[in-house]
Amino acid sequence: SFETMLSASVHYFSFTDCGYPENISDGNVHIYNETTYLNVAEYECESGYYMTGNSTRICTYTGQWGDDTPSCVEIGTV
Repeated sequence: SFETMLSASVHYFSFTDCGYPENISDGNVHIYNETTYLNVAEYECESGYYMTGNSTRICTYTGQWGDDTPSCVEIGTV
């Protein structure tokens, strides 16, 4: 069944580790669980900065973090 295939693939890829994601200037990255498949890295900017890009990245089955690393830009600058 589809559910059995999905469960097996999630179990298989659960051993995939993306490692710690890139840090960003003027911000931080938080890992709440692990750096393995389907876990999330969440970025935030320091006070006085705004984020460009996605604030979350998900560990993919390829062992790479999805999406690009976001960046923090000082408020009031172009």
